[in-house]
Amino acid sequence: MVADANLIIVFANKSAIEMFRRIEEPISQYIKGFSADSVVGKNIDSFHQHPGIQRRLIAKMVEPHTAALTIGDCHLRFRATPEFTADGALAHVFVEWQDETELYEARAQSSELFNRVDGVIKVMDDISMQTDMLAINAAIEAAHAGQAGKGFAVVATAVQNLAARSAKAVRETEELILEARALTDGGSDQS
Repeated sequence: MVADANLIIVFANKSAIEMFRRIEEPISQYIKGFSADSVVGKNIDSFHQHPGIQRRLIAKMVEPHTAALTIGDCHLRFRATPEFTADGALAHVFVEWQDETELYEARAQSSELFNRVDGVIKVMDDISMQTDMLAINAAIEAAHAGQAGKGFAVVATAVQNLAARSAKAVRETEELILEARALTDGGSDQS
């Protein structure tokens, strides 16, 4: 999308118009009279409930400005890039729009999934600790039983080994979840 020095939208490419059509209803709830098909020819003030804020931003802008905004359930990101005349006056503002609603929803679902996995890991960790405690108690009882408890001691040792392996698997799973979460969080910062 391109706005001229008077901030009148002089061009909107097909993908911008299509995006605005997809989210026209939620936008029109916040911006009265909004129509995706009539964007060109309108002042960019029509996109904002408080145009003074954006006008101050544009007046100070010397480099591209990126921001995210939420309108209803729509999550948008834009990058505004100013173009100046030879004498330094604003000539145009180029605006690239991205609808990140699906990405936002996917991140929310990932976060929910990670939280559920955290719960499962805690249960597994508790089971591992309880199994280890039972194995230790069984080993103590087997030692008290002397010769009669030797077979029980073998089972107790096997259970203790299983508990140790379970605890290790829980720690490794936690590490993998932390890595996946870091990748997901890192991806959200880069978009």
